[in-house]
Amino acid sequence: MNPRKTPALYLGGAAAAMFLLAACNTTPADPGPSPTSAPATASPTTSAPPSSASPSTEPTQTQTSPTPQPSETQTSQWQEFSTQGLSFKHPKDWSVVPDDCEHCDPDEDPMDNPFTEWKVKNEKGRTLIEFKANSAEDTDGDMDTYQRTKIEQEALPAKLSKPASLYAEHYVSTESDGDTEEKFLVMLINDEMIAERGQQPALSYFSPKKDLYSVMESTGDLPELLGFDEDHVTVDQARQIVQSPEYQTVRQIMLSLRPA
Repeated sequence: MNPRKTPALYLGGAAAAMFLLAACNTTPADPGPSPTSAPATASPTTSAPPSSASPSTEPTQTQTSPTPQPSETQTSQWQEFSTQGLSFKHPKDWSVVPDDCEHCDPDEDPMDNPFTEWKVKNEKGRTLIEFKANSAEDTDGDMDTYQRTKIEQEALPAKLSKPASLYAEHYVSTESDGDTEEKFLVMLINDEMIAERGQQPALSYFSPKKDLYSVMESTGDLPELLGFDEDHVTVDQARQIVQSPEYQTVRQIMLSLRPA
């Protein structure tokens, strides 16, 4: 933008003299107190939601600034659930129940099966966490591409077979026909696997003991419980989720996992 130009002022001889005399005899007015400017407040920085761009050959994982956490949930009065040499705590009015297994032996105790899928339900019966002491999942059949945004990461306090973290992410999955979904997920995962979460389908498991591939992750009921469409969660909504008391309870349950 060009600076604004001010026309020069030209004075004749007599006029110039009168002007200078008037200037010498004029007493400057008291400018009075200067207005106090309000201190500038920096606006919080937010990342724009990732776009569902067409797939590229490079892995995509967007890094975000750490999300501030509310005060920790008190867990001193929580109950403990144990199976297959692993345990975690949950609120007294929550429950941990086995999933209805269509092909399982009805006479088998779910506690004896390391592949039992356990549903962690809140006081209203909503399943917010799924847990398997061992799993044999793979990504076969998943042809989607992914764009991921890290929301939160915290190291798991317990000493496991491999270092693991609580990891929350937002992702956009794009099908071959161009349809997209946006989801929020929090999980326990081996640290070495986090960097591999790029454009391709990815598993989320952790290794608490040798030869165990455990799964502990949130369900779509968590965003739904907070009023968000589980298939269309934006990045900003994902950040709102991690600030909620419901998420903090889920977070503390996951961080309490340890070898029994």
